[in-house]
Amino acid sequence: MKSNTYKALLNKNKKYSTFEIPEGISFTRTTKKIKAALHFSLYYSEDSGEAGMVCFENVEDAKIVMDFNKNRPDVKAVRMTLKIDNEWYKEDGVTLENPKELTIWDVKRELKITDVEISKMFGFANLGSYNTSSAKKRYESGIVELFKLMKK
Repeated sequence: MKSNTYKALLNKNKKYSTFEIPEGISFTRTTKKIKAALHFSLYYSEDSGEAGMVCFENVEDAKIVMDFNKNRPDVKAVRMTLKIDNEWYKEDGVTLENPKELTIWDVKRELKITDVEISKMFGFANLGSYNTSSAKKRYESGIVELFKLMKK
């Protein structure tokens, strides 16, 4: 299969390591059109490489390019991420690429509760005493962990 070089790196052995895209497949740089991205590392030496990324409008095209490059000796690694509803997912389409850590703000927003209600739950005299309590962080951390358990 004929291909075009997307990225080339002159490696330690004075040869080019390349990432190739088969002819007939196009990539995109238009953010709104991206559906998949390939992250790759080109061989420089035994213990180092250079990273790169190429984006596609079509997931099938990304899979073809990934399969084309995954067994090439000058490509140290290649993995795909998918863009779904403006979020990046791993290749399985389910696991977030960079999962956001759940915060007390997220829990309060989802449960529609306020600091006033939390302060009453834990028996504080008023909101001020809750806000200045040395235990506030521990309470909030516990609420977040309990929420995570309930969501499982």
